[in-house]
Amino acid sequence: MNDILLKETAKLIDIIDTNLCSFVWRVCNYKQFEGMRGTDFGCLMNLREPLPEIKIRKGENGRMCYMLCEVSKHIENPILAEKWIKQMLVICGISQKTYNTHHYIDINKSDVSKANKRFAMDLQNAINTFLMVCK
Repeated sequence: MNDILLKETAKLIDIIDTNLCSFVWRVCNYKQFEGMRGTDFGCLMNLREPLPEIKIRKGENGRMCYMLCEVSKHIENPILAEKWIKQMLVICGISQKTYNTHHYIDINKSDVSKANKRFAMDLQNAINTFLMVCK
């Protein structure tokens, strides 16, 4: 799947369920990125053009990588999920190298910061709530 096909897909379907976008936005807004409207976040996550601007907060690239990875698990087509991640990294100004080293947070490891553990648990709670309420 090339980038043009990804953009055309985004015009036709929600790549990410808009309800999931809403739950994730509530966890991340004003924390991982500067404040943006929930509807803009949904458009961004679904690659709807014109893409709303996102400003990642200083020191939050790692948590953004984790969020993108976790959200991508809810895209049914694995090829689409991979392309979506790559496009979102470009939009967010995050390198593939950064993603490769920060997309996973193991909350059971002793060397993981309290802030990362809290973020991972908050995000998982939001995703689990979405699954219970909306699926």
